[in-house]
Amino acid sequence: MAENFTVLASTADTMDALRRLVAWASDIDLVYAWASSAGGTAEHWKCLPLERVRRAVIGIHFAQTEPQVLVELGNAKVLHVIEDTSGVFHPKLLVGRRGGQVRALWGSSNFTRGGFHGNTELNVLFEGDAQCNAAGTLLSFVDAAWHDPRAFTPSAAWLAAYHELYESRPKPPIKKAPQPLPANAAVRLGDLSCDWAGYYALIARQERRALANGFEIRVFDHPDGSYLGEAEACREAFHRWPAFASMPEDERKLVAGWGRDTTGYFGRMQGAGYFKQLTTDSPKQLGRFLDAVPVRGRVSHDVVEAYLDGVLALRGVGLGAATRLLAMKRPDVFLSVNNANRRRLWQVFGTVPTSATTYVKFLDTLWSFPWFAASRPLVPVEARVWRCRIALLDTLLYELPE
Repeated sequence: MAENFTVLASTADTMDALRRLVAWASDIDLVYAWASSAGGTAEHWKCLPLERVRRAVIGIHFAQTEPQVLVELGNAKVLHVIEDTSGVFHPKLLVGRRGGQVRALWGSSNFTRGGFHGNTELNVLFEGDAQCNAAGTLLSFVDAAWHDPRAFTPSAAWLAAYHELYESRPKPPIKKAPQPLPANAAVRLGDLSCDWAGYYALIARQERRALANGFEIRVFDHPDGSYLGEAEACREAFHRWPAFASMPEDERKLVAGWGRDTTGYFGRMQGAGYFKQLTTDSPKQLGRFLDAVPVRGRVSHDVVEAYLDGVLALRGVGLGAATRLLAMKRPDVFLSVNNANRRRLWQVFGTVPTSATTYVKFLDTLWSFPWFAASRPLVPVEARVWRCRIALLDTLLYELPE
């Protein structure tokens, strides 16, 4: 296998590379300056199979590493801590091996929630033979870190003392709250008859738009979730699993809009009891129709109508839940119709879809805009928006339900 290097210019791409790497590897080594898990809830931590981690060398400078991470790695008997160096212990490297092959992820991302979910980061994914020069250098680096004279296995007493240090570490200064952006009631149908540059500017302008309760819209990467983050995570889930029923339950919940990591964007389905039951107990009933929607390429009107007719006939599935699933599978071509965007849909388009027929007719309007037909942009962040361009129309329409 030839050496291959892939540049990852977003945390979404880095997170996707991490998922694929750890699913492939038979054993894994970690060497990171800092690590955190958000109390065990962060996606990068949840996807790490601790039973396949062979060695983890973690730094604790400035008490930035979360104690829970050290405890779990320590319990797995794979942990060495580097407490003191002549400079900050600062590597960010994950190496996976399987047979004679190596895959590695390194760059600016620490093994933290921010490093894989909210920060601006740049990383590289490597794939190659274990005998090639790059793989040899990476494996030697791991060995050197593991056997470093300053590396040690922490005791229970040391972990208890570190936990106190972590809790008492200096907190970052509180920044003065910025002036909120004005509400977006002025968006008109004519504003959407623009080219790609104009549409991207409209979407970007929604970042930190203030709602009536002071909550701010998050379009781009943010540790607490964002439009792009949720749409990309759902889209990736559909690409990873051949059928809705084969997805892990937590991913089905996220896609359906009521999982732990759901932001509330694109419609929140917390109160839809029967729909939630379908998601967890009878996913094949939803998948029977949802699986027929292709993950790429053109989607015909007949496919959309057949899907909607099928799922809307199921008990507990309304148009909000049905279009949420569509938009999360294909955010490039579908919009979720939900309680938070109905009023502005009416203001902007003069209509709110209420059935399969009216939704398909509404899609014709959305698909007629010049920005929808635009080619994928070369700028990475614009390309991410382009891959979710119809679903992200919700950023212009979202407001708190009355």
